Amino acid sequence: MIAYAARIADRVDKAASATLCKIADKGVRIADDHLKMQDLGWEPLSEITIDRKIRRGRSAEDAHKVLVDTSQLQNALQKWGRLKGRQKELRVGIPAEIPYFRPDLSNRSTFQVHSLLEAHELGTRAVVGGSRPLPIRPLLGPTLSELQEWGRAKFAGCIADELQKTRTDAGEAVKDIEPNTGTRYHGDRSAIDYDETPF
Repeated sequence: MIAYAARIADRVDKAASATLCKIADKGVRIADDHLKMQDLGWEPLSEITIDRKIRRGRSAEDAHKVLVDTSQLQNALQKWGRLKGRQKELRVGIPAEIPYFRPDLSNRSTFQVHSLLEAHELGTRAVVGGSRPLPIRPLLGPTLSELQEWGRAKFAGCIADELQKTRTDAGEAVKDIEPNTGTRYHGDRSAIDYDETPF
């Protein structure tokens, strides 16, 4: 019985890691698609910003696109984290250490790309000295909302598949499942507690 539970824990742990990677990859794709499609209803860029982009060589169509002036933000979107042990953590977004190179300052880095994303995600107030406030143009918030439902279904399906494979491999059919208790019974109704499964 202990070997059976250990086998289940190992397979579920590996399946959880693989599924978390798939969910994080999907999150990056969703965010990237929103940047390409410009479909989140963001407030349009100001005429001053559009004119500046055109002067730097952007087409009129590209000059109107939000969050894709230099493609640095789009290129920096990624997943990162760790999947070893019981504490699995994957993030989707932009790691703090990636510098943003300002095209209007001879490509000098003055801040990190994640700061730019954060400013658009939350908006900014006007700064003393005349700069205008930046309107709220969320990217990660809507991405997370879309990803949650898909991720839940993907994760639950993957774990259920691995549990079924383990049971089938062991030649032991599950006869009863007690709903919402975390306790499963198989064969002779000896209890196996899955609450300790590391995922």
